Amino acid sequence: MPKEKFYGLLKTLGVSAAAVLLVVFPRECSAAACDALSLCLTRLTPSMFPFFVLSPMLRLPERPFRFLAEKVFRVNGGCVPAYLIGLFGGYRVGAAAVCGLYSDGACSKDEAERLLTFCCCASPSFVFGFLSAAVLRSVRYSVLLYAAHLFASASAGFVFGLGHAPSAGTSRTPPPDRGFAACVKSAVSSMASVCAYVVFTSVFVRLLPFRSSLSVGLLELSSGLSLLGGASPVSLCTAAFLMGWGGLSVHCQVSSFASRHGLSLRRYYAARALSGLLGAAVMFVICKIMWK
Repeated sequence: MPKEKFYGLLKTLGVSAAAVLLVVFPRECSAAACDALSLCLTRLTPSMFPFFVLSPMLRLPERPFRFLAEKVFRVNGGCVPAYLIGLFGGYRVGAAAVCGLYSDGACSKDEAERLLTFCCCASPSFVFGFLSAAVLRSVRYSVLLYAAHLFASASAGFVFGLGHAPSAGTSRTPPPDRGFAACVKSAVSSMASVCAYVVFTSVFVRLLPFRSSLSVGLLELSSGLSLLGGASPVSLCTAAFLMGWGGLSVHCQVSSFASRHGLSLRRYYAARALSGLLGAAVMFVICKIMWK
């Protein structure tokens, strides 16, 4: 059977199975959607929306990061904006920035696919707004968790850059400053997209026979992290792994950008798994030191 027909058959079977589940378990699915909407309105939106508004207006110096891009990640210096935007904007915004660079000719296809391995990471708004304020309730542990996450993400980018050389790229005109109204409009769209994926994924997460922060987080990051029981070593290591992995909901958002430009996500998925394992390992060492 040709590969296209095989994937088409799998897609049809998956969609059909999902539709059957919605019909067979209407009460559970409705309750899951309501809980997900409550999570979005009471935790995600208040903590993340202000950062979504402010992040496009940030103007950071690019020169200090050029050495990091060319010597560590092995991509050309013109890719620095995508890395900085990913650091402050989060998974979805980082993926959009990478695809924007590729469509502008500022990086090669190989570089764009490798950029996705480390430019898609958790944003400060997610870590310090949602995770710190609503879940861990500890700024100290959130700082350590975020540091472990960034180290793991950068390490994955370094690993997938081995054996590659930066491309010449093209000169790229810096984007014009965006007005406040445009930033708010963009933030509304970003927040609505995040909440839509959270609600959709949470409906099917509710039907899992065994629900834990790990099993749920593998599918939907926010819902999985919300099940953590405070700042304990197990919770912190689990959070580090889930933040590195990202969850199926995040992968769907990244795929929606990459598929428009014909970018393969094979290295992206491998990097997410590597980032999760490295982040959990680093957090385990930190916890061993702090909980002596």
